[in-house]
Amino acid sequence: MKSSHDTQPVYAGMATMPGRMRTARIAIRSLLPQVDRIFLYLDGFEQLPSFANHPKIEVISSEDAPGLHANGKLLGMINLPKNSYYMTADDDYRYPRNFVSKLKGELLANPSLTVVGVHGCKFQYPFQSYTKDRIVYTSWKPLRELTKVDLVATCGTMHFVKKLQFDVRKWNVTNQVDLNFAKEVKKVFGVVAVVPKRWFWMLPLDWNQEDSIFKKLKLNDRRQSELAKKIFQL
Repeated sequence: MKSSHDTQPVYAGMATMPGRMRTARIAIRSLLPQVDRIFLYLDGFEQLPSFANHPKIEVISSEDAPGLHANGKLLGMINLPKNSYYMTADDDYRYPRNFVSKLKGELLANPSLTVVGVHGCKFQYPFQSYTKDRIVYTSWKPLRELTKVDLVATCGTMHFVKKLQFDVRKWNVTNQVDLNFAKEVKKVFGVVAVVPKRWFWMLPLDWNQEDSIFKKLKLNDRRQSELAKKIFQL
């Protein structure tokens, strides 16, 4: 017998900026048919881009909620009903047609899980570096079975709001979304996992962009390493 949760609304959150116009358009188009609404945080736009003009998109401007940057993808969660799902998505992926149903299905089949995602990692011991001392399950590589991890990346996640709901405006740093998301999960003693998938199930639309958070992270991960040690007691 199916849980009643499988009929509950699904909301997605995404943040984008003017330099990502090309990929954001594709990412949003791939998600729209699968969700009830997208909360789209527009960071630094002077005017509304055409792809944001849609009845299923609720625009949040950085003028109205300044300084959130990538954290803005989580702002839409604040006032959602408890009996709904919230997803995080990025503006540089094309999401498969069964993306939402796959993640929702894994949550329903595994009620002990708090969050499922497509990209995550397990930290290794002894731990010194956030970028080096971990085993990564990437979004585009295949995975044969559901795998519990320490951290899921917010390029593609889903959770039931009843289990996890917070106000991202209370975070004191920006552009460390994955670690601070993990911190929120830890507060509720949550369990996270990466879902099984095939090669390039979720398709990257670009690599190593100049404005990429990960590109900057590879140059200096000191702050992230210190935060990971505190969160996971490494």
